Amino acid sequence: MVYPQIHDSENNNLHNIKTVPVDGVNTLELSNVEFQDHYNLVQRLETVDMEAGARVAGSRFHYWRGGGALLELALVQYAMPRAAAAGFVPHITPDAARSSVVDACGFRPRSNVEDGGSGEASQIYRMTPVADERGEHSADPLCLVATAEIPLVAMKQQQILDGSSLPESVAGLSHCFQAEAGARGRDTRGIYRLHQFTKVELVTLSHPSHSNAELQRLLDFQTSLYADLGQTFRVLQMPSHELGACVFEKCNIEAWMP
Repeated sequence: MVYPQIHDSENNNLHNIKTVPVDGVNTLELSNVEFQDHYNLVQRLETVDMEAGARVAGSRFHYWRGGGALLELALVQYAMPRAAAAGFVPHITPDAARSSVVDACGFRPRSNVEDGGSGEASQIYRMTPVADERGEHSADPLCLVATAEIPLVAMKQQQILDGSSLPESVAGLSHCFQAEAGARGRDTRGIYRLHQFTKVELVTLSHPSHSNAELQRLLDFQTSLYADLGQTFRVLQMPSHELGACVFEKCNIEAWMP
């Protein structure tokens, strides 16, 4: 079941809720400007080392270095206090979770049909300790989390929540790991479609009757971060074919980047 206002996936339509341009800039004039590709820019500034990441861990891994590393830390330190001030309790979460937990959160760690999966490529990394490589495999192996949403939600598993305590709002910092199986083309160049990245995640647990209001609260807070950073961005309401197994409604915030 999806939100009634979600567009039908047959038309593959994105509903552009709003676009926020750069203040004082005629965006039509920007179409005549030749912007530098982000990958060329980070190479010139020496803020990312993709070659070393590939040598150490394989393709689509990277090192932040110099100003890039400081910028990454600064953005985390910018977002976390803002989230706390907005009522989200800060957490630093585990980077791993049991396979059953990942599955319960709708992220489908099993891809093989014989293992109970859908047959589609899984984006989840499964962890196998070296000591277990020759022995019996765990029935519930650990997985690297694709987002802090997984351990944040799982904190409340097998608990009965007091409705009077809702909503409960948390912010979580974690490394995120995604296999990006099937990703191809230009959007894999540079620091897009990485296998590992750092993210501050927001989660709120609410009564179902308040879920729409909580989604709007999340959206308003996140767009305020983009606006205060001076980003040009748009807010998209995603069509049904873009919704995951556990999603009722989804909005994407897309910043303009070369």
